[in-house]
Amino acid sequence: VGRVLRSGADELLFDAPIDAGDSGGPSFNLRGEVVGINARCGRQPWENVATPIDRLRDRFNDFRAGIDESLAHLKWKRFATGLFQPLGLKIVGEKIYVLGRDQITRLHDLNGDGEADFYENFNNDVAISSHYHEFCLGLETDRAGNFYFNKGGNLGPAKHPHHGVLARVSPDGARLDVVATGYRAPNGLSVGPNDELTSSDNEGNWVPSSRVNLMKPGGFYGHVHTAHASVPPTDYDKPLLWLPHQMDNSSGG
Repeated sequence: VGRVLRSGADELLFDAPIDAGDSGGPSFNLRGEVVGINARCGRQPWENVATPIDRLRDRFNDFRAGIDESLAHLKWKRFATGLFQPLGLKIVGEKIYVLGRDQITRLHDLNGDGEADFYENFNNDVAISSHYHEFCLGLETDRAGNFYFNKGGNLGPAKHPHHGVLARVSPDGARLDVVATGYRAPNGLSVGPNDELTSSDNEGNWVPSSRVNLMKPGGFYGHVHTAHASVPPTDYDKPLLWLPHQMDNSSGG
């Protein structure tokens, strides 16, 4: 419960308490109506910012109408819903695979109406906790058909064996294993033409600046809390490059 301190077309400033994990969540008025989407914490704990819901509706309608004049007839429709924080997608053999926080889901349109009606659990071996920051991100495949994705940490000591790892799932979905460890908050992942694995990670505890990694099996990439080793490591695999703070202090892509 809080007060609206300032309301404008692009910003809603209010003093209801939120924390960094609430970004992207809804803001309600006392009638239970959504009035905005939490955007960021303010400079003071009692000054927090949301994007007004009317502004989001405008942007949504702009997108639905088409991206620009050269794509005037572009249309979209919902194919699937009810997924748990989906942050990765890959099309393999004309089948859509979606990476959620809980599993990789293979979507099927059995009756051909353009909407998924069977959500197949392709693999749900990944461990999960309630911590807001342990997203699963990126979904890529190598030449053998294995799937890869990043699993974020919980910004502290690992609570399960998959905090802060690069994970691999077999082509048939039957098996998940850990390729490398030491992630803090990895956003980007790519597989090259010769199965080179590259990824990015966000600066923070144990990660002095955002980095781009060339991932290797068994590698450890700097975040000691997610080393998953009986003895904490004293060294780490160096990145391809560090991203300067003034260039990007929260890397992704």
